Amino acid sequence: MEYIINIKDAASIALMSTGDKVIAGLMVAFIGMSFTFILLILLWLFISLLSKVTMDKKPAVVKEPDVAVDNALGKIPSTPENDLDIVAAIAAAISEFTGEEAETFRIKSIVRKQSEKPAWISQKYSKIGR
Repeated sequence: MEYIINIKDAASIALMSTGDKVIAGLMVAFIGMSFTFILLILLWLFISLLSKVTMDKKPAVVKEPDVAVDNALGKIPSTPENDLDIVAAIAAAISEFTGEEAETFRIKSIVRKQSEKPAWISQKYSKIGR
């Protein structure tokens, strides 16, 4: 403990030998790591206690999802107006990607591809913006 007391003052550090400085540094590092480790354990215990307290509550009543949620999930009811909007958006995306006018091509059919990963991941190198 005398090593830690000696490092309070810059003049006393200059009088310490190299070995004493190393020992004092290791003691300070040990105290700092111990303090941090103890605080992490206390934080872990506090979080586990809170999770047990909040898990004992009854589950909330499940209500029917809103129309906005259905639209976000792609469950938009198929109407001619929605279909035309989708075709227009796809045509605009193709036109932007290829750099051609939308009038130069025709969309015959649109089939949703079911995949585990989004389409943008499979495009390693995009021509957009180059």
